[in-house]
Amino acid sequence: ESVLEIEQQWLVRAGLERLTPNCQQLLQLLYLRDPPAPYVEAAQTLKMPVNSISPNRSRCLQRLKEILEESDG
Repeated sequence: ESVLEIEQQWLVRAGLERLTPNCQQLLQLLYLRDPPAPYVEAAQTLKMPVNSISPNRSRCLQRLKEILEESDG
């Protein structure tokens, strides 16, 4: 891995730590777990309806993007 990739991974992990606990857990289940959790499992783990996983995922990713843009600026 290049130094740039390692730095990017560190920035994403630092950004994740600034999210709410629910967002952290959701994104970890969907993106950092191998294999990623199916939506049904994520919903059960987070005690939320399956149909709310996608909208919550989108909001959490948007917030993470904002955090990363703040860090970059």
